[in-house]
Amino acid sequence: MAAASVHPFERAGLGLAPFRVVGMIERRGPINTVLGGVLVSVGAPGQPMGSCKFCGIGIAYCFVVRSSDKREFEVGSDCVARTRTEILPAVKRQVAKAERERVQARVDARVGSARVSLEREDVRAVLRARSTNYGTSTGRRQTVLAWAEWMLAHAGRKGQTLVAQRVEAVVAELAENPLPAAVYETSDESGPLDRACQAHAIEKFEDGDGYQIRRVETGAPCTFCALELARAAAGFGS
Repeated sequence: MAAASVHPFERAGLGLAPFRVVGMIERRGPINTVLGGVLVSVGAPGQPMGSCKFCGIGIAYCFVVRSSDKREFEVGSDCVARTRTEILPAVKRQVAKAERERVQARVDARVGSARVSLEREDVRAVLRARSTNYGTSTGRRQTVLAWAEWMLAHAGRKGQTLVAQRVEAVVAELAENPLPAAVYETSDESGPLDRACQAHAIEKFEDGDGYQIRRVETGAPCTFCALELARAAAGFGS
């Protein structure tokens, strides 16, 4: 047989043609294993932990290929594509499916984290104190908390991701400027804070264009109130 007609995998000593994909395994770190009787974790989170038998490069998506003489080995999708073998269509389908599942898993984890954060009273107080007309057909403003809860219950992946982004921003904000308990202990579940702690020198009021914030007495506000007043002054009160 002429060298040019020999399958690249066959030339590499991986078996006899024809070859076909019989499975796919995703190998990513960390991987737990026992070395010398000690349990160790190998690889960073997300690090490809497989190895392509054709080129030797590290791979995450390991495609199990079987030769006509029943030998099995693992290769990456790039090597399969480069050799232009008959198994390429199957590889493309499996890569696409694996990527969809990976993206869905990331979204699910992010939204799940947002749901947990939304149980925090300080996070709920901040979202309740802010308003938005996003997602309303009439343009009527509603609390961000009401919007977030509705979206998590009814929206699809894109809408839930928007909620997760909003909740993550609030969590980060509170990490730098913790909300005094007095603020959310006086909050009203039915709507935005309208008496958000006189002790902290602010209140909420509705001016027809949504809920705004204003200073009501002298004295130094706490860090959270100072942040809110600065946001309001800069036009970011909603």
